[in-house]
Amino acid sequence: MSYDKFYPDADRLYRIQRKIYNLKEDKVGYDGPKINAPLPNALKTELSEIEASTVIFISPAEDFFQIEDKIFGEKVVTADTGFFDLFGIALIEGDKRKLDVDANVFLSQSAAYRFFGTTSPVGKTILKGSAPLTVAGVFEDLPANSHLSFHVLTSLPASRMPGWNQADAFMGYVKLAPGVAAEEVEAKIPDILPLYYDVKGKAERGDRDEYFLNPVATLHTGETAVKRVILTLSIFAFSLLFIAAMNYVLISISSLARRAISVSIHKCNGASGRDIFGMLLSETAAFVCLALLFAAVLILAFRQSVEAIIQTPLSAVFSFANLWAAPVVIICLMLFAGIIPAYIFSSVPVTHLIQSYSTNKRVWKHTLLFVQFATISFIFALLVIIIKQYNLLVNHDPGYTVENMVYSDNTRYV
Repeated sequence: MSYDKFYPDADRLYRIQRKIYNLKEDKVGYDGPKINAPLPNALKTELSEIEASTVIFISPAEDFFQIEDKIFGEKVVTADTGFFDLFGIALIEGDKRKLDVDANVFLSQSAAYRFFGTTSPVGKTILKGSAPLTVAGVFEDLPANSHLSFHVLTSLPASRMPGWNQADAFMGYVKLAPGVAAEEVEAKIPDILPLYYDVKGKAERGDRDEYFLNPVATLHTGETAVKRVILTLSIFAFSLLFIAAMNYVLISISSLARRAISVSIHKCNGASGRDIFGMLLSETAAFVCLALLFAAVLILAFRQSVEAIIQTPLSAVFSFANLWAAPVVIICLMLFAGIIPAYIFSSVPVTHLIQSYSTNKRVWKHTLLFVQFATISFIFALLVIIIKQYNLLVNHDPGYTVENMVYSDNTRYV
């Protein structure tokens, strides 16, 4: 949920989104972030509402770099000179203006260490295939919770910027001036496009472009697949926590007959119902703290496996921006699990010492057991559905022969 919120002025950063309408078939032919390279800078030139802009190209797979006899595979982004200013990425070494020089490259701090160790890489040469590149600077590593995940930044100088009628596989970003709404900029884009290319002629050929601004801070969490995963995992996590809390409540109530005498003795010695209530809540808090300690030990012990499953470093999951969520969940869990038994125990009368006190809480127990079994049944059904879907995905006949078939994202030779 904290994706892309670490950028300075993240609430003013937007990625340009394009829809291409097929006028002949009256349908949307494309809806995504791929645009023509000149668009972001054209918008910045024409609109005072735009404070900064940049255009980037993300390599679909790792590129390979050679230093002496060592070869490194790295994720690469190519960008123009506005990149550092727009995203506010800090440079450790080098001059950001050199991003406008052809054959220059900037390395992340971790990539610089992998390539050159503790020696400064600035001014050194690396090979991309047979092409030499000069290291012009080092930038801070981006956090793992970024939709831009790369360690090498290559230059896209103005002299090599593709034109309006050339490749449109680029992505554009703009930073709006303070107080400017995205809708204001979107409304002006149609009037700017005819200044740069033949919009009417393109429409006559059957295509029409529309552009929108998509907030960077919601690029990841706004995706349909991500929303679905978040909802599924949230339901699953809530169900597990609810079952654990109900188990604790039922165990506490089951011990009422045994602990009622000690509660009565406390009351005979001056303890009020509020004191008993607080004592039971404190007991619940102690158990929750022990459970948290045990969970932390397990997570640290199996850290590599956990990070491989969630594909995110634990440092990003438990970052400062995310820490507020854990205490809120823990406090809610503690109150839910503690208030019911605390209320029941605090209502035990002092006369329990001299007369029988009924501990047959059938309504409570039956209600809690019903809710607990219903939740367990829900989780079981959810797991069965997930397993069956996975089994169908893995074992279902795809409709073609897969024997001796090989798939590769990208093939490069160094």
